Amino acid sequence: MSRVAADVQSVHSDQLPGVFQPPSTALFPIEHNAALLEASQHHLWVGLNDGDVVGYLYAETPRKPASAIKQAADRLFIHQMAVLRAFRGRGIGTALLGTTRGFAEQHQHPER
Repeated sequence: MSRVAADVQSVHSDQLPGVFQPPSTALFPIEHNAALLEASQHHLWVGLNDGDVVGYLYAETPRKPASAIKQAADRLFIHQMAVLRAFRGRGIGTALLGTTRGFAEQHQHPER
């Protein structure tokens, strides 16, 4: 996953070097991923090619409690999605989004 994140980070840093850090494989260390996934509201799906991660989608499903004005709400927020350049245009991103949409529908998170 770090390799995929670094590939996408290079696109950002090439276009906006004053905003984005240069790419690094330290963007998504295994320890960070493990800590994220310990919380039940964090979700990670990966796209594979011959067993190698070539894409991922990281989302969160925060529960917003009811307030005096609003009712309680469950949402699904996509924080990050990436596919290696060499694998773009093969439907991997579409499949990741489809899987995420299916998860949201199954768990009754409304689409926005």
